[in-house]
Amino acid sequence: AGGNTNAPPPAASEGAVAEAQAEKADGVKDRLAGSEISLAYAMDVLSFDKSAEPTYNPGLTQVIGVDPSWRLNDKLGVTAHLGAQTELTNSDVTTRYRETLLEDMYVGGSYKLKLPRGGSSSLGLRLTFPTSKESLARELIVAVRPSARFSREFVAGRGIKLTPSASISGTYLAATASSITYDAPTIVTCTAEGGDCSAFNHSGVRSAMATFVEMIGLSASFPHGLSASINLSWIQGLLYPLDEAVDPMTDTEIPPGEEGTRWRHAVSSALEVHWEASKNVQIGCGVQSFHPLQRPDSTYYPWLINRFAQLVVGATYVF
Repeated sequence: AGGNTNAPPPAASEGAVAEAQAEKADGVKDRLAGSEISLAYAMDVLSFDKSAEPTYNPGLTQVIGVDPSWRLNDKLGVTAHLGAQTELTNSDVTTRYRETLLEDMYVGGSYKLKLPRGGSSSLGLRLTFPTSKESLARELIVAVRPSARFSREFVAGRGIKLTPSASISGTYLAATASSITYDAPTIVTCTAEGGDCSAFNHSGVRSAMATFVEMIGLSASFPHGLSASINLSWIQGLLYPLDEAVDPMTDTEIPPGEEGTRWRHAVSSALEVHWEASKNVQIGCGVQSFHPLQRPDSTYYPWLINRFAQLVVGATYVF
């Protein structure tokens, strides 16, 4: 639905511009190299097709990000992130029109290593704190994410460089609740049909206790400050176990299913193009998607055309 405020645009989510900028810095003379402030606008792809869903629901979100970076030495660095999102169209997830929502804040460290044959790698550790409403609703305490990234740069031609990369990460989410629970029924058609809605009380959305992401990517730099990148990620989410449920009609326990109840799988893709307008200003645009996703009739949306696909344009000031 419109109002996809929980999916930040790729240009502002992982600090790729800051990382590339920091690698260009000479030694540790500029310890703040790579710090950035960004402004982006994300438009849901389905906003361009009024017939895509039963009710037309466009989505346009403004995202502001602050990503400070501190380089302790040539190998060790510390980064942080704080962002805010405001949906400019009618939102499905806020209680007030154009309400600004904070993203989760994180602090992380990275250690860079040189590999043989011109390769490079980095090891990272990130702590995420629950500053977003969604994480607070899920009663998240803290999330810990170790990661590893490998890359190598190739000269493909005059002024053209290609850098393939691969990364892997795992996140453990410590929370005091295994799901978001709704005290009121979330399926209201039972009333219209003359039924008893009590069976739907205390329903909710299960939370993940761990997520794992494997990503491959390819970035390219061209003359005149142009660059592009494409990333493909495989995501696995391990959900908290199902709580025991009781049938309200028979007062007997309902055993949870044995298969297909703990793991969720998805694929995320992003394509970005950047132009270095000046020494410190980068302008970018891109498209990102998250799939598979089902339509209201249970068929699947096409790749890059679904409720979580977004077109993004933004600008970043890099220190």
